[in-house]
Amino acid sequence: MSFSAEEREFLEIFRRQYFQLLEPSQLQWPNADFLKQPHVQTWLFQEMFDRDSIQYSPPVRYHVRVLKQLVAKIEDAIDNPEEDEISDDLMSSLSLLLASKLPSESESAQAKAYVTYSFDGERAVTLLESRSVISSSGTTGLRTWEAALHLGAYLATDAGSALVRGKRILELGAGTGLLSILCTKHLQALHATATDGDEGVVDAIKSNVFLNGLDRFASTDSIVLRWGANLNGSFYDDETTEGQYDVVLGADVVSLTRSGLTGEKVLM
Repeated sequence: MSFSAEEREFLEIFRRQYFQLLEPSQLQWPNADFLKQPHVQTWLFQEMFDRDSIQYSPPVRYHVRVLKQLVAKIEDAIDNPEEDEISDDLMSSLSLLLASKLPSESESAQAKAYVTYSFDGERAVTLLESRSVISSSGTTGLRTWEAALHLGAYLATDAGSALVRGKRILELGAGTGLLSILCTKHLQALHATATDGDEGVVDAIKSNVFLNGLDRFASTDSIVLRWGANLNGSFYDDETTEGQYDVVLGADVVSLTRSGLTGEKVLM
């Protein structure tokens, strides 16, 4: 399928926002006359809505909400039914899902979902997180928050990536582990330790490290760290290292005053 640079950019933005689970009303929808073109519909099905071939698809209820709006937009754009039509693949996908037993809204809200965040183009990080949970069991670390996304966007710039390239990273209050995974997966950080005060959150980070294929390497670990405690069992304690981190990352961290951290740089 051949697209102009501008057309591909529209499609890629739409795809990235979809896998980030933005509300359908917030998606940057391509022009309806563009959407109705057969090769565009083929691309949309293959890249976004073919649940049999896409490894980490969004929740099925979200999938249906977006697909229904897409089909409606294409229908509205069709002037001549003899020349234009909705893709059989898109219609079949929607029909099968509508005929199946979808999880209830409450069930869907409580379930964890795959969310893929993309930085600076194709630097993607996929996380399994609780998108609708603000706080659970005394922690807010079960979902990714705006502060981590903003810091991640900065780190993905030339200036930001220069700060972590080849460095040993300590992330405080890591939550889903987004920043640590981004640094080791895409930004050539030497090592990253994602820390959080909640054991359940740290276990979830380990799962996210696996999702991003980093479990095969020793570049990313996660440990429980509470204020005032030592970094026991971490890369920091390894006798073969120099005993310190180079960069400390913190998104939504209230204060690092008198923390005793020895990193060369602290980014908040």
